[in-house]
Amino acid sequence: MEIEYIIREGNRRLLLFWAGWGADIRPFEALRQVLHQQDCCICYDYSTPPHPDDMTEWQQYDEIELYAWSFGVWAASTWLSSITLPITRATAINGTPFGIDDTRGIARNVFDATLARLDDATLEKFDRRMCDDNTTLQNYRLVHPTRKIASLKQELQALKYYIRSLQKRRDFSWSRAIIGTRDRIFLPQAQAQAWKEYGTPIIMEEIAHYTDFASLIANDTIDKQKVAKHFSRAAESYDAAAVVQHDMAQRLLSLLPENFDALHILEIGCGTGLFTKLLAQRFTTAHFTINDLCPTMCDIATQAITNHTTCMAGDAEQIDFHGTYGLITSAAAIQWFSNLPDFLSRIEASLDNDGIILFSTFGSDNLKELRHTTGKGLPYFSSEVLHEIFERYYTDVSVVEERHTLTFDSPIEVLRHMQQTGANGLTGTHFSLRRFSEQYQALYTAENGSVSLTYHPIYIIARKKHNV
Repeated sequence: MEIEYIIREGNRRLLLFWAGWGADIRPFEALRQVLHQQDCCICYDYSTPPHPDDMTEWQQYDEIELYAWSFGVWAASTWLSSITLPITRATAINGTPFGIDDTRGIARNVFDATLARLDDATLEKFDRRMCDDNTTLQNYRLVHPTRKIASLKQELQALKYYIRSLQKRRDFSWSRAIIGTRDRIFLPQAQAQAWKEYGTPIIMEEIAHYTDFASLIANDTIDKQKVAKHFSRAAESYDAAAVVQHDMAQRLLSLLPENFDALHILEIGCGTGLFTKLLAQRFTTAHFTINDLCPTMCDIATQAITNHTTCMAGDAEQIDFHGTYGLITSAAAIQWFSNLPDFLSRIEASLDNDGIILFSTFGSDNLKELRHTTGKGLPYFSSEVLHEIFERYYTDVSVVEERHTLTFDSPIEVLRHMQQTGANGLTGTHFSLRRFSEQYQALYTAENGSVSLTYHPIYIIARKKHNV
């Protein structure tokens, strides 16, 4: 296996990317432009197994964000099972741990035909299927690997041998799997079957087998300091602009049983206290522990209620919330989390035996107009996947989803709305306002001349499991 660093500057964090068959470093060099204070290492060419010394070198890092694509998913599943690394999140993209498999990977006859017939012409056909559209294909040709056909055949032969002979490892844990709905190499239904067997959360994305990985990872990697900065700037305008969030807060509270009471409440991502105030009106004698990534928001929320309140500002995924709570809740915040399953597992210990967990977040159609126009946006879990994740740690799980459509006079007003709510999914994105407006208007203008923006709220309520 070949290992090359795109960035090696002595950072304490590493982005580790296991590429697919036929790759070299060229298609991934653009990652240099989207990563900050993070080393970046690319693994490719699985003609030979990785040397253990090469992998132990990764143990020097404090945090590793792992991505694997295509056959790199099988390779990482197989060889990373034998080593302990500080992996904070592991994301599989358009691949499975099975590699070659008739129902859970690439069908054996398809793989064998590719190997038998591989030449310059069939490689070109493969590239077309892999990219699925002309724009993606043209972009891929600009960064096409420079490896020879003989090298590609050797890697295919090696993959066939290793996948057939090495024992399937199921002890490597993937945080989630991103499945491209336009993948013509690892078919989406095969990927879904594989990850269902593993119990891995799935995110469906409208991408081909090959995609712009720099953009995907830039969208997927949440800079929480920037998130905090944007919400802090929007503190004064948030309550007036957050129309949907107001409705979501009311709807979320309505899911609680009428006879339910809690003396201690933990709220994650309190923001300006929009939901906090509703909770305080319902639970007048409760003690509140409130959290937000942004300390300014915690201060504002504390001032909004008269209840006895403890503030714990900071990243909820890193904080140890002491004590136990009758209600743990979060209104429209967990979509910013890096590893939701890990958080839910950890926070379960802080829930009373008769306690309730009550969360809201967003689904895949959220801000779809901005996503389709700019290519930027958060990856969201579906309601079905959220139900599966919560059911691992809680019981009596109920998931409800809605859709709200807001209208604005122009695309510029849409951007202004995003800025006023702090939820700016276009952070760090450079684009032409004129082109954005033209495309947005062309796609999302109603008969009355207004333009739409969709919100896709999802609500989850569950109880603590009781061990029998």
